Amino acid sequence: MAQDEKTTPGPDLTKGITSGKLAEGQMLTGLAGEDEVLLVRQNGAVRAVGAHCTHYQGPLKEGLVVGD
Repeated sequence: MAQDEKTTPGPDLTKGITSGKLAEGQMLTGLAGEDEVLLVRQNGAVRAVGAHCTHYQGPLKEGLVVGD
């Protein structure tokens, strides 16, 4: 019998995270309400986007951060 692989989406981002939890260039997935979100720290700023590709729903955390 095949089992579905389920991963924990990460912390509840509505509660916030400590700044040390997201290093420069690092990605972190978590939940904002019911939405899975990807955080990235780049050039000192933290940016948030939906955690999955809008075309194929692939996990963006498996990709690369390139450019701004």
